[in-house]
Amino acid sequence: MPSLDEQDGVIAFGKNVRRIRKEKNLTMEELANIAEIEISQIYRIENAKRNIRLSTVFTIAKALGVDPHVLFMNTPY
Repeated sequence: MPSLDEQDGVIAFGKNVRRIRKEKNLTMEELANIAEIEISQIYRIENAKRNIRLSTVFTIAKALGVDPHVLFMNTPY
């Protein structure tokens, strides 16, 4: 089970994915299609229901057109 700080990081990461996705006017389905991952995975990431693999971080960043570090902004790390 993640510690409180780890969970805060997962929550912040998901919020960043959601914020950037909305700034780009993408639906969860559109982002999932671009990233070639399941829409349920996007949902779980944005809602902090799962930890994310590093390879998925890069996949989502590329699909959103941002550097991966942008997805970690305002996290407790």
